Amino acid sequence: KLGQQRPFTHWDGGCQLPDYAWNDWGKAQTDRVLDLMDIDYLRLARDGVDAMHKTLVWNLSQNVDRTTGSVAPGICPCLTPSMVPFVTNRGGPLVGIEA
Repeated sequence: KLGQQRPFTHWDGGCQLPDYAWNDWGKAQTDRVLDLMDIDYLRLARDGVDAMHKTLVWNLSQNVDRTTGSVAPGICPCLTPSMVPFVTNRGGPLVGIEA
Protein backbone atom coordinates (compact mmCIF):
# COMPACT_ATOMS: atom_id res chain seq x y z
CA LYS A 1 0.00 0.00 0.00
CA LEU A 2 1.26 3.45 -0.88
CA GLY A 3 -0.51 5.52 1.75
CA GLN A 4 0.71 9.12 1.65
CA GLN A 5 3.92 8.42 -0.25
CA ARG A 6 4.84 10.66 -3.17
CA PRO A 7 7.77 8.84 -4.77
CA PHE A 8 8.50 11.29 -7.61
CA THR A 9 7.97 14.72 -6.03
CA HIS A 10 8.37 13.94 -2.31
CA TRP A 11 6.13 16.92 -1.61
CA ASP A 12 4.50 17.73 1.67
CA GLY A 13 4.31 21.50 1.75
CA GLY A 14 7.24 21.65 -0.67
CA CYS A 15 8.67 19.72 -3.58
CA GLN A 16 11.87 17.74 -3.96
CA LEU A 17 12.20 16.30 -7.45
CA PRO A 18 15.01 13.82 -8.24
CA ASP A 19 18.57 15.19 -8.17
CA TYR A 20 18.82 15.57 -11.93
CA ALA A 21 15.55 17.53 -12.20
CA TRP A 22 14.77 21.24 -12.39
CA ASN A 23 13.82 21.66 -8.72
CA ASP A 24 13.16 25.41 -8.86
CA TRP A 25 10.51 24.77 -11.50
CA GLY A 26 9.02 21.95 -9.41
CA LYS A 27 8.76 24.15 -6.31
CA ALA A 28 6.77 26.72 -8.32
CA GLN A 29 4.08 24.18 -9.31
CA THR A 30 0.65 23.82 -7.75
CA ASP A 31 -0.34 20.86 -5.59
CA ARG A 32 -2.50 19.55 -8.46
CA VAL A 33 0.49 19.41 -10.83
CA LEU A 34 2.68 17.72 -8.21
CA ASP A 35 -0.06 15.15 -7.52
CA LEU A 36 -0.40 14.50 -11.25
CA MET A 37 3.35 13.87 -11.59
CA ASP A 38 3.22 11.31 -8.76
CA ILE A 39 0.09 9.66 -10.18
CA ASP A 40 1.63 9.38 -13.65
CA TYR A 41 4.82 7.99 -12.13
CA LEU A 42 2.91 5.40 -10.09
CA ARG A 43 0.75 4.36 -13.07
CA LEU A 44 3.91 3.54 -14.99
CA ALA A 45 5.60 1.87 -11.99
CA ARG A 46 2.58 -0.42 -11.68
CA ASP A 47 3.36 -1.61 -15.22
CA GLY A 48 7.09 -2.01 -14.49
CA VAL A 49 8.25 1.21 -16.19
CA ASP A 50 10.61 3.60 -14.38
CA ALA A 51 9.75 7.06 -15.72
CA MET A 52 13.03 8.46 -14.40
CA HIS A 53 14.94 6.33 -16.93
CA LYS A 54 12.62 6.54 -19.95
CA THR A 55 11.95 9.52 -22.19
CA LEU A 56 8.27 10.26 -21.68
CA VAL A 57 6.39 13.53 -22.12
CA TRP A 58 3.58 14.17 -19.63
CA ASN A 59 0.95 16.84 -20.25
CA LEU A 60 0.65 18.37 -16.79
CA SER A 61 -2.13 20.74 -17.85
CA GLN A 62 -4.61 17.84 -18.12
CA ASN A 63 -6.76 16.42 -15.34
CA VAL A 64 -5.75 13.14 -13.76
CA ASP A 65 -8.65 11.26 -15.36
CA ARG A 66 -7.35 11.95 -18.89
CA THR A 67 -4.44 10.36 -20.69
CA THR A 68 -1.65 12.70 -19.65
CA GLY A 69 1.46 11.07 -21.00
CA SER A 70 3.25 9.55 -23.94
CA VAL A 71 1.67 6.47 -25.43
CA ALA A 72 5.11 4.83 -25.63
CA PRO A 73 8.61 5.78 -24.45
CA GLY A 74 10.29 8.16 -26.88
CA ILE A 75 7.01 9.23 -28.52
CA CYS A 76 5.88 12.77 -27.83
CA PRO A 77 2.15 13.54 -27.74
CA CYS A 78 0.77 16.42 -29.78
CA LEU A 79 2.13 19.68 -28.36
CA THR A 80 -0.40 22.48 -27.93
CA PRO A 81 0.19 26.10 -26.91
CA SER A 82 -1.56 25.77 -23.55
CA MET A 83 -0.08 22.47 -22.40
CA VAL A 84 2.66 21.97 -19.82
CA PRO A 85 4.88 19.25 -21.35
CA PHE A 86 7.15 17.61 -18.77
CA VAL A 87 10.05 15.41 -19.94
CA THR A 88 10.49 12.69 -17.33
CA ASN A 89 14.10 11.61 -17.80
CA ARG A 90 15.21 15.26 -17.83
CA GLY A 91 13.01 16.29 -14.93
CA GLY A 92 11.69 19.52 -16.37
CA PRO A 93 9.29 21.12 -18.80
CA LEU A 94 9.81 21.33 -22.52
CA VAL A 95 10.36 25.04 -23.16
CA GLY A 96 9.50 26.96 -26.31
CA ILE A 97 12.91 27.00 -27.93
CA GLU A 98 13.15 23.20 -27.62
CA ALA A 99 9.76 22.52 -29.19
